[in-house]
This record gives sequence, structure tokens and C-alpha cells, in this order.
Amino acid sequence: MPSAVWTQRYEALRLQALDGSGTGWGLALASDRGLAAWMQAWPPDVPPITRCAGPAVAIAIVPDPLRGQIALVMADMILTCRKEAQA
Repeated sequence: MPSAVWTQRYEALRLQALDGSGTGWGLALASDRGLAAWMQAWPPDVPPITRCAGPAVAIAIVPDPLRGQIALVMADMILTCRKEAQA
């Protein structure tokens, strides 16, 4: 994988962490298991994340205190399935 792709992925992750928009599993995985686990979880053929132009709109369906916990549970489920598939 070209380093430019990893740089773009990392910068998108860093921006999510800095601006509080991190709602995906990537930020939870990197926070909980580290960057190496975050990098290993990427399938090789997934294109880098790009931000859409326009204002970000947050819809609070899940209360803020639960979002991080839900993201960690989902990331753990994804990693467990990935380990089972590789076995």
C-alpha cells in the first residue's frame, strides 16, 4: 500500500479525533488497540476516506456518553469476526 494512502487515512482519523466527528469504528479501534491494529483492520482494496464538501450535520440518536462504548463493542465484534475468518 502506498504511503500516501496511509497518510491520507491517518490524517482523516486524526481529524476525527480533533474535531469530535469520530463516529466510526476506526477511531475507537485506534484508541483502544493502537495504530498497528487500526492499520491491520483495513482491507487492502479499500480506497482512502475523503470528506464530503459541505457542513457536517450531527444527528444525536444515541446519547453522547454511550457512543464511545458502542463503537468499542462494534470494533471488538469486527475484530473477532476477522480473526475467525483468518483461522
